[in-house]
Amino acid sequence: MKIKYLLTCFLFLLVSLNLVAAQKLVWASVLFRHGDRTPISKLPACPFAWAPGLGELTPLGMHQEYILGTELRERYVVKNKILPEHFDTNLLYVRSSDVNRTLQSAESLLCGLYPPGTGPALADKRPALPNFYQPIPIHTEARSKDFLLNSQYIFKDKLKDIFQEEIYNNKEWLAKEAAVKDDFKLWSLISGLKIKRLENTISFGTNIFIRTIHNVSLPKGVDEKNAEKLISLASWIVAARYKPKNVGIIVAGKLLQHIFETMNDFIKGNSRVRCYLYSGHDANVLAMMSTLGLPVNKNPGYASCIQFELYKDGKKYFVKMIFNGKTVNPPFFSNSYSCSIKIFDNYIKKLLI
Repeated sequence: MKIKYLLTCFLFLLVSLNLVAAQKLVWASVLFRHGDRTPISKLPACPFAWAPGLGELTPLGMHQEYILGTELRERYVVKNKILPEHFDTNLLYVRSSDVNRTLQSAESLLCGLYPPGTGPALADKRPALPNFYQPIPIHTEARSKDFLLNSQYIFKDKLKDIFQEEIYNNKEWLAKEAAVKDDFKLWSLISGLKIKRLENTISFGTNIFIRTIHNVSLPKGVDEKNAEKLISLASWIVAARYKPKNVGIIVAGKLLQHIFETMNDFIKGNSRVRCYLYSGHDANVLAMMSTLGLPVNKNPGYASCIQFELYKDGKKYFVKMIFNGKTVNPPFFSNSYSCSIKIFDNYIKKLLI
């Protein structure tokens, strides 16, 4: 009986290993948030001279993206070899929103993906650029025309109406607002901002968050406990606004459709590109998670990323998704942590009707 049990376990393990071996990663698309940045706006009552200016990528943010780039190199160049050791313009495509911090984030990530030493050489073996640096094209689009990474601004008026009608009046939001409403007057005085509604606290909370990261003095009246309260509140508010699927579709629907189309072009042999990188914002990541049926309850951290990976098994293709290093299981995957191309296509078609 024991021998039979061990034999069954061995056969099961053997079959599992064969299945894993048959599954080959052939293509990937990665959406990532920019790295650490300075605040978007000032606190009038507690000014601070942020270098290099407001809303800009910091050295820490550059490093965060560089680390993400090294992780992607390990996965896509070293381990799975969907990208070559040296950059090939036919195999990698990079897109960024037209904002300094996302453009620089893309540059920083690429420095990890294809680090100095991997760049081209001249005919006499000397480096074409210092340290054999590898320049890589980063494509972008004017903000008013960028439906892939800037829909949150293009449709800001429509989103504002949805926020007002569906989010600012729901029970969870009203309960959260009621719990902190008595603090609005004090927070307005401390920050110099006009805080009359829950959504008005985002700028204050994110500013406090960034100050704690960079050891900048907090405004008088904000102790460690209050700082944690404001930071947690701002993170929750940002995530709550993108949790509804209809909001997610407006912001991330076009990008999701584009990801499928580029994936399908690769399968059909119409494109050689094996990896797409999209440098965006927290709104893009939150909206994409919501669109996939995977809403998150707090703002994703800097350099957070969603990876769409295409695997081939014989003549069949299927899709897996990873969020910040962990495989995720959207509802339409039917608890299998993967889905066929057809299921993925049908989901997107129904989503965008």
